[in-house]
Amino acid sequence: AEPPRQRSGGSGGNSGGSGGEHGVYRHVADYEYRDEAGKLLARKRRLQADDGEKTFRWAQPTLGGGWEHNRKNVRPTLYNLHLLARHPEAPVALVEGEKDANRITTESGFAILGVSQSDGAKAAWTSGYREAAMALKGRDVVIIPDHDEPGQAHADEAVRVLLPIAKSLKRLHLDALDTGDKTRKDISDWFGMGNRWGQLA
Repeated sequence: AEPPRQRSGGSGGNSGGSGGEHGVYRHVADYEYRDEAGKLLARKRRLQADDGEKTFRWAQPTLGGGWEHNRKNVRPTLYNLHLLARHPEAPVALVEGEKDANRITTESGFAILGVSQSDGAKAAWTSGYREAAMALKGRDVVIIPDHDEPGQAHADEAVRVLLPIAKSLKRLHLDALDTGDKTRKDISDWFGMGNRWGQLA
């Protein structure tokens, strides 16, 4: 199966810079947003500072083969949409970020496809994203929110959006994250604690 469209960090243009109080931001990864046919729509670059603070920079490809450093007029699209098109029967996990979407997809061996919105829990379910969510129509969907208040609120809204269109809908609470450690709050952290896909299946 084709892996999710993520590229690891490295040097290059628009790669980072001084983070002020947070230290130097370094290029960690690129996340590629593609349409149903696999056409590249935009690139989201993840930068992370010495203290763990993160930020993101967007770019979209130009006709001349370069990059325009914004996402103006890029239609709202679920991350990993191209995988949904190639695996029409696969169940889907809605998580908060691209890193988590890739992690659950690869950990499960593509038994479940991770998807996310472009701005995580900050992403409102606007009309554009409600239209994008139609890619999940008729699918078995599990929502795996981050272990914090924004994550739970975002999941509440996701339930309202997806309940009328999904074949089945579940919301998963990761008990192992009930430790009081606020640095461990998402599915990637859960896997990092030694848990395995089979415990979710």
